[in-house]
Amino acid sequence: VQLKPSTAISDEVTIVGYGKQKKENLTGAISYVSSEVLESRPITNLGQGLQGIIPNLNIDPVSGAPGRGASFNIRGNTSINGGSPLILVDGVEMDPNLINPQDIQSISVLKDAASASIYGARAAYGVILITMKSGTKAKKPLVSLLMNYSVNKPIVIPKSMNSMEFANWMNDGSITSNGHPYFDDETMQHIKAYFEDPKNNSPLFQHSQQPDGLLLENGNTNWGKELFKDSYPLQQYTASAAGGSDKVTYYTSFGYLNQKGISKPGEENFNRYNLVQNLSYDVSKWINVSAKIIYNATDQLMNPSNSTNASSFGGDLLYSSYSQWPIVPVVAPDGRYDESFGYNMVAYLKDGGYQKQQTQDLRMSGALKMTPAKGVNINLDYTYNKSTINYLNYQKQYTTRDH
Repeated sequence: VQLKPSTAISDEVTIVGYGKQKKENLTGAISYVSSEVLESRPITNLGQGLQGIIPNLNIDPVSGAPGRGASFNIRGNTSINGGSPLILVDGVEMDPNLINPQDIQSISVLKDAASASIYGARAAYGVILITMKSGTKAKKPLVSLLMNYSVNKPIVIPKSMNSMEFANWMNDGSITSNGHPYFDDETMQHIKAYFEDPKNNSPLFQHSQQPDGLLLENGNTNWGKELFKDSYPLQQYTASAAGGSDKVTYYTSFGYLNQKGISKPGEENFNRYNLVQNLSYDVSKWINVSAKIIYNATDQLMNPSNSTNASSFGGDLLYSSYSQWPIVPVVAPDGRYDESFGYNMVAYLKDGGYQKQQTQDLRMSGALKMTPAKGVNINLDYTYNKSTINYLNYQKQYTTRDH
């Protein structure tokens, strides 16, 4: 057996601070991820692409709602205030959740305290350096189109008791604690009748011991099916072109992401638009000028955050699917919502209003690089950033039946 030397690892270059080093020469705690790793995963944001890839990089998804990204932490929380790393995109601080992962060329994670010697106290919790894609000299134009359509399905939908199981369970508990059932025989008869034949029975009934017009519930509602979708789609498209000549390199990309939510009665929708323009030109052998435009925009429609009919935990679908009584109908026969035992989450999500947020982030950079002599580099760069956020919280009162 004859072993042949491999130079693949030795040729890898890692971004460290303001320069580059070969991987074999690195002495600090630095991890590197190339674009191939991200491109091999069906992801919508950077956090999903880095999960399980870099040791000691903790990624915490904010939530499963459409458009929500992730928070990053290196080597755990070392302060009561948290401790998030400094994240730079081509040398400029930026929210990584806004970026299209398909536009990323490489990621370097500086984990030790040595990074503070370059970036200052802001880098005390580590640094994540993101390099965007650019063109290649003397290369023919390469046009690519990525299309991804997927359907998400919840792994488990909470299973709750039906009306008969619930009524018997309530009676058993009441007999144990108080000596008498919670639902009397008349109520149990109506619950059983609707459970066995919902088409010919009403989910509300007039109890003989109640005043006229005061109806009691005897329905059979599966709140999990009322609140959660069986599936919800996601679609993502990225079109890019890259290339260059002996002096000019260019890269341009446009990305679009659309993501729906799991909420069945409410309308959850997230759109993300990404535009990247990267141009570099060698004026002479020792002068290079470059320009870059990164534009990110999002448009998000969310469930209402609060209303006059909602509790403080009104947005928690999972809690509501467990806490709502199955004998309570979503809508009474007269068309009004029923809220006899707690808040009606279907009514809240469908007719309680909505939240809408639109964000725009524009970054334009210009750079001049000069190498008048060997080992002498002069870099001048300027970045203009304009970011806007428009937020609307619309609250609406819905009608409930008298009880």
